[in-house]
Amino acid sequence: MGKNHRTEKVAILTDTGSSISPIEGARMGIWVLPLQIIEGLTSYSDLVDIKTDQIYRKINKEIELKTSMPSYGTIHNTLMEIKALNYDKVICIPLTPGISSTADSIRSAAEEINLPVLFVDTYTTCQIQNIAIHEAMKMVEQGFEAEEIVDKIQHQIEKSCSFVLAKDINHLKRGGRLTPLAASMANMLKIVPLLIMGPTTEGKIDVLTKVRTERKAIKLLVEEAIQFTKDGQYEFIVLHSDYQEGADELKEALINHDVLKENIKIAEFNSVIAVHVGMQCLAIQCIKKLEIEGEENGDN
Repeated sequence: MGKNHRTEKVAILTDTGSSISPIEGARMGIWVLPLQIIEGLTSYSDLVDIKTDQIYRKINKEIELKTSMPSYGTIHNTLMEIKALNYDKVICIPLTPGISSTADSIRSAAEEINLPVLFVDTYTTCQIQNIAIHEAMKMVEQGFEAEEIVDKIQHQIEKSCSFVLAKDINHLKRGGRLTPLAASMANMLKIVPLLIMGPTTEGKIDVLTKVRTERKAIKLLVEEAIQFTKDGQYEFIVLHSDYQEGADELKEALINHDVLKENIKIAEFNSVIAVHVGMQCLAIQCIKKLEIEGEENGDN
């Protein structure tokens, strides 16, 4: 086991929860399944038929959108394509099973065609999913066995968390994630829910606390991220849905807590998650840096 001893041919499979489009994935040498965005009777393949900025515009117009996993036919055909190219194993890094049935459908299709698939549960999506994919790609290139890659990444994921500030209470109400009464009370009292998602919630979204005013919520969001990352070197990803000003403020607050600039990245929420959390949402994703034996200074 380990570096430069691999004899098997390993493919990497993910979905657009990673913010990687199928076209980008093809350039990278991986397979990307498009999640579905549904508007009335129309279903769009994420990052194929519709782009993130178009989804943002629809949300701003209060158009009701829903999301769904990739079609079973797309999953089956993609796995058949991988098998036809004589891959021995597939490392699959999808949107967490905590909020999506994508992984279950991939597992069923893989069993149907007898293709070995190993799964990584990121307990979230967005940039933690993206980071896990790039780490897997790197280790495949370095010759690690598939099982060892999954084990290393899963261990890294156990030291990760996502803290989400859902600002648009009315959007949560429209999507059925808050009752009209709860939404009205939240608006009246200026309550901002701070959500958490990660290994401790088994990939489900839970309410960490509720804070009066956005200013207090942002302060607490940063404090929670700093507290979580006290045990080592972490990467911080500040996410936003069309709220660059808020993202810049979060980045500056992290820097003021002695987080190095090079360890902070700003990115947009992917389409599928924006559909659920609404606009002007902010988040901080934290993931411990992966150390691979033989790499200088543990640089990943």
